[in-house]
Amino acid sequence: MGNSKEAKILVIEDEPGLAQLYQLVGKGVGLSPEAFAVVDSTADAEKLLGENPDHLPQLILLNLHLPGEYGLTFLQRIKEKDSPLQHIPVVVVTAEVFPDVKKRCQDLGAADCLIKPFHIETLRETIQSLLPRTSPTE
Repeated sequence: MGNSKEAKILVIEDEPGLAQLYQLVGKGVGLSPEAFAVVDSTADAEKLLGENPDHLPQLILLNLHLPGEYGLTFLQRIKEKDSPLQHIPVVVVTAEVFPDVKKRCQDLGAADCLIKPFHIETLRETIQSLLPRTSPTE
């Protein structure tokens, strides 16, 4: 896990292989491994964010099926009006194939929803397009 004070992308993913893939794709767009903070549950994400409220990520990659809380519940909570995370783009990554999953994610405030398996190029383009839209955390 990268230093959370340096992290630009918060990865909430319980599959270590996918978290590593995100870091590899990030390297392809000029991000170091330290640009990523990886946690495997929303509870760990909230703990990390609470420890570093002055160093919020510029992007969140969120898996829906996590230990404990369902990803959409977390997404809904962080996109509420009074949340300090409200303006951070969230990309939901899921294996759900329900026809309305993308719409549900977007209705709750996700910037994008990638359905597994996805093309690596799609993930790279998504990361590249969303990072410039955010303000630096430093």
